[in-house]
Amino acid sequence: MYLINERLRRLHPRECARLMGFPESFKLHNRRNVCYKLFGNSVVIPVVKKIFQEIEKSLSNIDLKAA
Repeated sequence: MYLINERLRRLHPRECARLMGFPESFKLHNRRNVCYKLFGNSVVIPVVKKIFQEIEKSLSNIDLKAA
């Protein structure tokens, strides 16, 4: 939620999906509260992807040094 002209505005589920890195093609549930729970319990996809890329890079460096 955030303020616009002194009024609270809640993010739309589609906005939450975008913030979490879900593609536009991701089908949202009909009920907003279900969507909010889903995104609240999820992880940010681009962040997880980057973490695994860095882990993979580190592991490949270890393999090269060990060889």
